[in-house]
Amino acid sequence: MSSPNPLRFLLPGFRDWAPPPPDPASADADPHDDRLTAFLLAALQMQNLLVLAGSGTSLQVGGPTMADLWHGCVPTSPDEGLAAVLQRLRYGVAADERNIEELLSRCDAHLQVNPDDAEVAAFRSNAISTILTRCRAVAEAGVHDIRPHKEFLRRLARRRARDPRLKVFTTNYDLCFERAAGELGLVALDGFSFSQPRRFDPGFFDYDIVRRSVSAADGPHYVPGVFQFLKLHGSVDWALTGKGGVSIDSNVTAARACLVYPTQQKYRFSFQQPHLELVAQFLASLRQANACLLAVGFGFNDDHLSEPIFSALESNPHLRVIVVTPRAEAHFSNATSAGWTRLRTLFERGADLAFVQATFSALVPLIPDLRALTPGERLERAVLGAMEAQ
Repeated sequence: MSSPNPLRFLLPGFRDWAPPPPDPASADADPHDDRLTAFLLAALQMQNLLVLAGSGTSLQVGGPTMADLWHGCVPTSPDEGLAAVLQRLRYGVAADERNIEELLSRCDAHLQVNPDDAEVAAFRSNAISTILTRCRAVAEAGVHDIRPHKEFLRRLARRRARDPRLKVFTTNYDLCFERAAGELGLVALDGFSFSQPRRFDPGFFDYDIVRRSVSAADGPHYVPGVFQFLKLHGSVDWALTGKGGVSIDSNVTAARACLVYPTQQKYRFSFQQPHLELVAQFLASLRQANACLLAVGFGFNDDHLSEPIFSALESNPHLRVIVVTPRAEAHFSNATSAGWTRLRTLFERGADLAFVQATFSALVPLIPDLRALTPGERLERAVLGAMEAQ
């Protein structure tokens, strides 16, 4: 899928978006200079590499939009029962009211005051079941093409094994990254145990995988292709257990699903376990020295995730953030939301912040194929960079 807007980028220290639209009469085969490639290569080899994958990464492979979820939960012509539910919630079905987030928020608020309203409770349960079904289908083998996810992980996971592991955070419920990692033979450390049933324990994020040599003189070696994977809003296969824990269950029902649902109360839900632990990991990662955050397909509409990024850009001089979205230039130039207003202000104040106008699938070919550089190669790059800076 091609980007709806041409590839453009804005790098720290520059005022104009580049490259300019190519001249059709130009003989240059490639209108893009190598500034973006060089910038990405330097950024993605920083000591601590973080990825924040938003809904845009799933939309690229057939994931449902908020409009899709609305139409899946609320028919165009509701029957009498659903019409009565909507009336009690004081919500209509006009085009400008079709907001599943707002509707589920009203369900939650209504049920707090009227916990015995079985019809509203049933609608809410059916809506959550619909969300689970739609998101489960995204990663079904043979249904959707997850090659962008596979190539994305393949390129980024080829960091030196002794460097801190790549950390992939995502707000998506679906299993695209899990399936991509499995097909590539990569290992995702997701905070769940390796034994059955797989249960969540944040201590597993401190685990790693090494290969121990038969020879005692030769110490253990870190296995390549291992990364940490943290699902900030839960997953379609997370189930609440009777003991207050969370385990993996591919057939979890709406009643036991462990998700931060698309409601306006998701800020509050994100501070319940296990989401609290995952958000804490995200905040701690943003405070690390020599860190790069690659935010792909993230709209900066979730305050509980956006605010820590803004705060880290203001307080952590060692953090670099790269924002990738299909309409980056329009969002930046027009300050289309409070989040984008903050991003623009931070950029103008000199934050180490870059923007790339591209879809997820268009970004993947731009990512340098990271490989383990020898110390000599690292020294050579450092010397060349110092020379160019003079």
